[in-house]
Amino acid sequence: MSRATKEISMPLPDRTATALNQAEALWIDALRQVDPATYARPSGCGDWSIADLINHVTGGGERYTMLLRGASAEQTAATRGNDYLGDDALAEFRRHEDAFRAAADTVDLAAPVDHRVAPRPGTDLVAMRVMELALHGHDLCVATAQRWNPSPAITQFLLDEIPATLAELRRAGMIDPAVEISGGSPADRLLALAGRRPGTATASNDPLAQAFLAKTTECFTRMTEILTTLGDELANRRPDLPGANSCYAIANHCIGVVDYWAGSFIAGQRIPRDRDAEFTATGTVPDIVDRLAELQRRLPAWADIAVTEGIRDRDVADGAKGGTTRVEVLATATPQWACCTSCRTSPSTPATWRSRATSF
Repeated sequence: MSRATKEISMPLPDRTATALNQAEALWIDALRQVDPATYARPSGCGDWSIADLINHVTGGGERYTMLLRGASAEQTAATRGNDYLGDDALAEFRRHEDAFRAAADTVDLAAPVDHRVAPRPGTDLVAMRVMELALHGHDLCVATAQRWNPSPAITQFLLDEIPATLAELRRAGMIDPAVEISGGSPADRLLALAGRRPGTATASNDPLAQAFLAKTTECFTRMTEILTTLGDELANRRPDLPGANSCYAIANHCIGVVDYWAGSFIAGQRIPRDRDAEFTATGTVPDIVDRLAELQRRLPAWADIAVTEGIRDRDVADGAKGGTTRVEVLATATPQWACCTSCRTSPSTPATWRSRATSF
């Protein structure tokens, strides 16, 4: 009976299934945040664009399905020019990944598949899919300034299962040399083993980035404490003083400042901003606290872009309503200036800085 027609009931081992489930979720979470308008920008993987990277990962689902069902390396190679983005990149990924999972659950994974580097058992191919989703998830996070946070199950599975595969791919010239590091987290060791620099898409070790992140953590923590103590009514109350703003509006403005200078100006994400509306906003304390926490999760990747690339989008004011009142600095501002600007609206910042915050 040919491999293509042989169907058996052999679900993935629990450890493999857990790693694959979580690697798929890691990729999906990153893919959900990608704006198609950014597809032409560089990805975090070689000279590929973001579109190239997404196309490769989704196409990998189809190619791995074909291999598990008995296709040859030549047959899978013929798919590499296909368009896997379509009108809905996430739906396309899910469709091909579902087919891969169905194949992995029904074929004999001990049987060899005709991978383009060398034949290997299907079990190795499944481990390679976990690797592909996790590492390219990192690349996508680098490209789109997201935080890459693989689970311990993913990192330990890959550290145990893929060193020999990585060495084989390296000999074939398909991945970069390993990066030498001393210590580091399991995620750092995985990135280094795969030829990627630890620290990208997480928290940079650069002193400026660390200082920025430490200051913003202090700011956001203090804001959260103040807002939580006040509660909804007091947080939204505007003092009876000329030009005064509510605490909720000030926190909302702070989010707008950081989104603009770190997210849009530095990271190039073009986050919509209506600066005037920031000062009239109202809402609940849990809502604004959640937004502060989410912003803090995104900041490490933006800080890394500031210290490794500089500024991605000096034209961010074009067409953006109320982006900034400091348009004159857009052409010459440094990443350091933009990072410092992002910190200047905190209740814990010196009063001389706070008095200038409304000009940003």
